[in-house]
Amino acid sequence: MLKLLIFGSCASRDAVEYATPESIELVDYFARSSFSSLTSKADLDSGALSKIKSDFQRSMVHRDMSKTFWKVLKQENFDLFLVDLIDERFAIIQNSNGALHTLSNEYATARNNQTEGIIYPATSIEKFVLWQKGWNKTVSILRKQNALHKLVVNRVYWASKDSQGNDLLDTKASLIKVANIQLDRMYDYITEHDSDVTFLTYPRGMLTADVEHKWGVAPFHYQQQTYVHTLKQLQRIKRCPQKRPTKNDGPS
Repeated sequence: MLKLLIFGSCASRDAVEYATPESIELVDYFARSSFSSLTSKADLDSGALSKIKSDFQRSMVHRDMSKTFWKVLKQENFDLFLVDLIDERFAIIQNSNGALHTLSNEYATARNNQTEGIIYPATSIEKFVLWQKGWNKTVSILRKQNALHKLVVNRVYWASKDSQGNDLLDTKASLIKVANIQLDRMYDYITEHDSDVTFLTYPRGMLTADVEHKWGVAPFHYQQQTYVHTLKQLQRIKRCPQKRPTKNDGPS
């Protein structure tokens, strides 16, 4: 049984759906959150939280605000810690108390276009500096716990085509390109500063959007074969942690 902690998005979480029940235990899952927001103190926007009807969505936003992640990471109740950076597509907002929150779709809707707060766009240098700080703190904690070998980065990208070979018409090509440039910026930083970190990689052409995905067509809703490939790599890393996947070529 592989005990898996995920910080990221459905790009990683959906793979668990294709695992046999006895092969993987999902210890915890943090979504709708950026490493950038983890660098500040905890601070709850109770008014916005009360407006989020979905229990799951409200929980994800609450955990981003409360910085619950640090407690879970330090407990180290997992075999592998899987990270993907798809949710770094969200901006960061700094409120009047200096606290940072991920401006996820759910939180942005709940705020109802409030003007209070400083917004750092996903592509801004300010957000990238904060992201570096949050990432470095994560690595530092794992290193102190002699658990850095458990960290695995899911090197995924936004797909530009769907599983039928068509362009994703609902997502502008320029937006996909910018998102993938930002992902590579972060992957390059990790590679340069933390050479011991393991990456999950994918053959060219595998990262395509599934037209029949249960959550709908999106650049990070992949086909079943992608998630099966993810699972195979995770199981191989658990069995032979010294054998790391090779770097993939980049966006498909």
